Amino acid sequence: MASSVVPFKCYYGNEIRRLSLAGQATYASLVEQLQAVFSIAPTQQLRLRWQDEEGDRVTMTTNAELQEAIRSLAARRDGGSGDAVKVFISVGDPTVVHEGVVCDGCESGVTGQRFKCLLCPDFDLCSACMTGGSHSQHPMLLIRRPDDLPAARCFRRGPCGRGRWGGPRFRDFFAKAAEAAAAAAADFEGAATAATSQQAAPPPPPPPAATSAEAMATDERTEEAAAAAAGRHDNSGEMPDPRVARALEHMQAMGFSDDGGWLTRLLLAKEGDICAVLDAIRPVK
Repeated sequence: MASSVVPFKCYYGNEIRRLSLAGQATYASLVEQLQAVFSIAPTQQLRLRWQDEEGDRVTMTTNAELQEAIRSLAARRDGGSGDAVKVFISVGDPTVVHEGVVCDGCESGVTGQRFKCLLCPDFDLCSACMTGGSHSQHPMLLIRRPDDLPAARCFRRGPCGRGRWGGPRFRDFFAKAAEAAAAAAADFEGAATAATSQQAAPPPPPPPAATSAEAMATDERTEEAAAAAAGRHDNSGEMPDPRVARALEHMQAMGFSDDGGWLTRLLLAKEGDICAVLDAIRPVK
């Protein structure tokens, strides 16, 4: 393996690339290759971790540690597993230490860039675990230096060895985020409720039914008007309005009788309006 070509599978952000180096490659040559493949500026500090046979991510900063990763790959190949050295890349200043904060991905202290989950009450990732896609289901807050959100006061070590909520600046930050989320949810719910109410609006209530007294008064006025119209009809000997004659024919065809001339009088009072006549003779509920 030392003299052969060693394959590497490298993870950086959302990108995954493969490259190959000679077995005697140096750590500096690996960094140079990674900077070229992922277009990382040479001025940026890279932090590399390789994944061992137990799934742990081991920090790599020297030639000896690179050779250890290559030997581990050779051992896995002899055992029938492993096809490349997995390298996880992160960018940041490794001298920046977030005191009291433990990565929930690799169980190590967080240096360089720190990522805080915006939804879970106590979940932090180092840049390497973040690059590897851990906890991708939730949005994460990037904290480059402890001064951005003071770790010493905001995240003191809790009973599980990790940070816990605290500090006025961090509480204010999440309070504002919660208020914004609640306002957006309220607006959405209000719009949905309005749309639903417009689609399923109940029909307007029917007008109140006339009381017996009101119905009797209406009938009396109708009878008086009909009698007056009938008097005019009887005196003239013919229908004064052809609409009344046609309406009478239609209503008789519908099965109504005009015994005693009641229907004629009613049609005269309603000026030949069949609908008005039907409304007048409809029984009061």
